[in-house]
Amino acid sequence: MYEIGNLYTFETKAPAELGKDFKNLELVLITNYKRAARIRDVQAIHRSILGQLGEGAPANAEQLSYLVFENELGDEICLAENWISPESVTSASAMTLTAVIPNSTINDQRRLREILSQEGFKNFQLGLS
Repeated sequence: MYEIGNLYTFETKAPAELGKDFKNLELVLITNYKRAARIRDVQAIHRSILGQLGEGAPANAEQLSYLVFENELGDEICLAENWISPESVTSASAMTLTAVIPNSTINDQRRLREILSQEGFKNFQLGLS
């Protein structure tokens, strides 16, 4: 279901403890308990939310698969896959980038068009308003 490099938006099953809305996080790693435990105390978190995960959820955090995401600031967020509400997950491999540059001139627009073209961007639009 999850693919490294894709962007994900989702909600968790225990929003008070884990956070509620996660938006446009890049999946950077799918890992096991041992690696996840180096990032955060997944054992303690799992114990504290186990009752909210539903019937049949493994009691042992070592049995879970973990997803490591990065947000737009580069912060790592580590969550067990079964802590995420599967029905809330949406994925995108690419999105539209929007930049607003105040006080721009037609020369700025030309320069930016040239820079983007030199860097290999082909499908883009620039406009002044």
